[in-house]
Amino acid sequence: MTSETPTEFWNDSCSAQTIRRAIAQGAVGATTNPFIISEVLRDEIDHWTPQMLTLITHYPFEGEDQIAQRITRLVASERAQLSAPGSLAIQTDPRRAFDAEAMVQEGINISAIAPNIYVKIPATDAGIQAVETLSSRGINTLTTVCFSVAQAVAAAEAAQRGMEAGGTRDQIQPLCAVMIGRLDDWMRSSTPQLSAEASNWAGLAVIKRAYAIIGSRGYKMKLMSAAYRSILHWSELVGGSLIQTIPPSWQDTINASGLNLEHRMDASIPEVYLAELHRVNPDFLRAYDPEGLAREDFVQFPPTRRTLRQFLGGLETLHRTVRDRVVPEPQEVYLG
Repeated sequence: MTSETPTEFWNDSCSAQTIRRAIAQGAVGATTNPFIISEVLRDEIDHWTPQMLTLITHYPFEGEDQIAQRITRLVASERAQLSAPGSLAIQTDPRRAFDAEAMVQEGINISAIAPNIYVKIPATDAGIQAVETLSSRGINTLTTVCFSVAQAVAAAEAAQRGMEAGGTRDQIQPLCAVMIGRLDDWMRSSTPQLSAEASNWAGLAVIKRAYAIIGSRGYKMKLMSAAYRSILHWSELVGGSLIQTIPPSWQDTINASGLNLEHRMDASIPEVYLAELHRVNPDFLRAYDPEGLAREDFVQFPPTRRTLRQFLGGLETLHRTVRDRVVPEPQEVYLG
């Protein structure tokens, strides 16, 4: 795929080991979120614990929140170098998903970490505003927490307006990650009568429709597929001028699948499954219809709310990781 088609891929992890392996297979970027940062700190504990302890010593009056931000930036700085000449995406604080000004300021700070950084911004109404402002300043953004055609198109329009206002079109390449597997998850959990076969196609239907609209309007934004649940999430997007962000375990699954490489991006969704999705779940209609969601409704869309809550949980996990170093559990010693 990486050598014979326009489709690119990013490593959906920022661990050192998986970045090196993915780059060897042709990856051109890596991505993070609070969960991924927590996993890196856990899996590379011998490497990061001394650095966390140093930060705690140097900043004795800062709490776990501030120390977590500092360690995240250290991870980002190191892994941006490892990902170069590709890119690394760092997510803004999910607690700021409703505050455009705060996300812009954080995005400016994140972008200063390294020249190959992307700032991940949620596809809320405030997030769309932040994408426009950051794009006008020549800062690369990766819109995330996106589950609908309306969100993807709004992000593309915002980035386009920002680039035109700031004269930055030739400087940046905005991205938008459609979380196709998480949309499928919501279809399954909210619609028990949906067939297993049809549930694999909801996210693919949305990203293919968004891809066609964004391409037809000439927007510069490039789409990214995220949250893999099926081999179809890889094979049906091959050949498109888009990015697939693939977890390491799915990279193994794809390479071992034995599937022939086919250009499937322009292939239609099987009509029987598309009809079933339309028939059984109104949330699919809202996701698939370009006018299905108004901007003020983005954050109320159930998959968006669920994912924001999960990212908030990931941030809490990251804070607990730091807390265990700031205030470690005492060792129990039996004195006899």
